[in-house]
Amino acid sequence: MFSRRKHTDKFVVPKGHSVQVTTPSPLPYVERSPGRMLVAHLGTLGEDQAWDVRMLFNDVPTMLRDFAGVVRLVHLESEVKLSDVVQGTGLEVAPVEPGVVWTSFDGSFDGMTPAEVGRLFADLAAPQWLFMPTSPWPGNDDYVRALEDAGVSIRTQGADHSVLIEVSRPDGSVDVLLGGRSGVAFDENAAAPWSAGTSWRAGEIRRLMLAVYGRGNDDEWDRLFAALLERDRPALFLATSDGRVTPSDWDGTSALPVFLDHMSLSIAVRQQPPSMQYAIAELRIRDLAGWLLQLPLSAALNVYSTPSTPGYLLLREPSLRALAQGRIPTAAERGQVA
Repeated sequence: MFSRRKHTDKFVVPKGHSVQVTTPSPLPYVERSPGRMLVAHLGTLGEDQAWDVRMLFNDVPTMLRDFAGVVRLVHLESEVKLSDVVQGTGLEVAPVEPGVVWTSFDGSFDGMTPAEVGRLFADLAAPQWLFMPTSPWPGNDDYVRALEDAGVSIRTQGADHSVLIEVSRPDGSVDVLLGGRSGVAFDENAAAPWSAGTSWRAGEIRRLMLAVYGRGNDDEWDRLFAALLERDRPALFLATSDGRVTPSDWDGTSALPVFLDHMSLSIAVRQQPPSMQYAIAELRIRDLAGWLLQLPLSAALNVYSTPSTPGYLLLREPSLRALAQGRIPTAAERGQVA
């Protein structure tokens, strides 16, 4: 019996113990583990995948400063029983500094060169382990060489996709077990693991938003609205646990900050007071526009040009009404840069 929360499983174990199992997330984000490790999911579903990966490397060094002491690390190279893990039977524990466990998918490094990937990892002064997909990495091994040259320990996920197993004991100690196996097997006849794609992951919406934020032309406005209406993924915003929202003021206009990707939302959340209680809500653009018209509120559509430089496109009632009707706003109905 276990309960699922995000990409972590918690199993029912003997009193005073807890076991947490982490698997890769397709969405790029970083989480802290009980054993004083960071788990950084490179993912493959970023709105602009390369930008999201670079933002992870912007966040990780700061988050690592929260950890002190040593980590009780165990490398698993063969299958073990959960009961043996809980009891510590046959586990060889080695003390290491707090580090980063990276998870990845085919496509995690779309839009990035092996040299850039290697520099990002090399500049991070901490122990690092990167888990690759279950099947061996095929084809182009330049990324692997760049990672190994940067001092990253590469592991292949196990059949259960677990990358990290953490056992918390009654005495307060936590054993951190790395899943999968060490090393990489190559298949030169298979397709490249991180081929540059042309899907929506390439960040077309973000590029259009940046263009419009920079006083874009009519064509860029129309393409942005068309892309927003066509996209399947919902927009994100912060709400209370009972569904209420707190608008912000833009020159006398009350507007709800709206985010198109989890990375931008997470940057905004870290700028909020630590005591803030919030939930993440989501609606597709057309439904969100209709809901805001009823409140009534405008929408402040977020875009980051850098991690510390947010911009907003203010969509008032005329723009929202057009989007709620499923059509592209006319020039007279458009929003403005805020």
